[in-house]
Amino acid sequence: MGTAVVEDAPDGDGTGLDDRNVAKSHVGTDSIPSAHIMYHSWSSGHCPLTLPTPSMPPPEEYEPVEKFIAGVVESLYAPIGPVGSSLSFRRSQEKRAIYTMLRTREDPQMLNKILLALRTAGHGHVLRLLASDSKNADSRTLLQLVFAVDPFIPPDALVQLIVKDFQEKSVASVASQKQSKSPPPPAIIDPKVLEQDARLQPFLSYQIADAHLHLLVALVSANGVYATPVVSALWRLATQGLSDSPMERITRLHAALSTTMRLCPKAQAELFPVMASNFPFKLLPSPQQLWYAHQCLAVVKYMPQIHKNVIELLIDRCLEIDVEIKIEEGGDVKIEELEDKEADAFVDEADIFGIDVGTSKDQAKSDKQTDLVGSGEKTVDDMADKVTFVSERA
Repeated sequence: MGTAVVEDAPDGDGTGLDDRNVAKSHVGTDSIPSAHIMYHSWSSGHCPLTLPTPSMPPPEEYEPVEKFIAGVVESLYAPIGPVGSSLSFRRSQEKRAIYTMLRTREDPQMLNKILLALRTAGHGHVLRLLASDSKNADSRTLLQLVFAVDPFIPPDALVQLIVKDFQEKSVASVASQKQSKSPPPPAIIDPKVLEQDARLQPFLSYQIADAHLHLLVALVSANGVYATPVVSALWRLATQGLSDSPMERITRLHAALSTTMRLCPKAQAELFPVMASNFPFKLLPSPQQLWYAHQCLAVVKYMPQIHKNVIELLIDRCLEIDVEIKIEEGGDVKIEELEDKEADAFVDEADIFGIDVGTSKDQAKSDKQTDLVGSGEKTVDDMADKVTFVSERA
């Protein structure tokens, strides 16, 4: 089975960011150089692709949540009384509460318990119900929300709330320090201080991630009809980061993918189409292209049967990038300009959606071409770097 390793940045100062540093974007601290994560050496001497077992809450806290989830899910499949009755109204409210929790993720402890309970409640009866009928509208909505959950990054609203609480405490502390004439606390919020907040721990310790990934694997194992949404959800999480994604996150996601491939053979046929259809557009930044290529090559280590398809995909994308670089008669190189009809389409699209572009069509066409072409040598160099790097890895 494949394993993953982390290769430090060439300059030696890359320490590797983890999801805990998400608070930095909210408190204005400087960014930290990141490590390059390369899946270039998979052997028994490195971290194995094993999905960690989720940690369970204390029984006195978890059992009531299991009963709650079991009651709500069972009500999705069986009538519970006349419409408008008190029981029907209560179940409807409880169902909406679960939907809201999955959508907002603003109570991490409860979110973790809900994700666990969807897999274990009723000794697996709830999971069997959810997996048995993909046409039930309520269960389909519930599962769509489950597939859309990001179990790694705390929601902005929660981080902002924690920052606000910290700032209010700092203001109170400053007022107290003024009275005692002691030095005031630092004005910049240290992310390490925010990390200690108990509300972030289910995200930072990967409790929610482990519960979520095990639920996805269990769903596709119970019913292969969920192979496509599960593979799509896992691949989205694996490729939405960049080289600052921590090894703990990436190995968990590839372990979940590997386990899914093993438990559900149908999923093996779904993986490559998902990889090919979600490949970044050729004009997107190089780091995004390279990170995606890394993850494609990582999959080959535990899915060798798609090796040929992946290499062909990477070569095709390199060719798409390469053909954008044109060499003129004088030896100068440039990015091929947009055709007039493409620029017209851009302006027409702006008109359709009611965008006030504030310029004439000719000017908008010129601006669009300038955005994609006018960066000169830097753009050409970026395109060439993409081709060089991806082709070397392939």
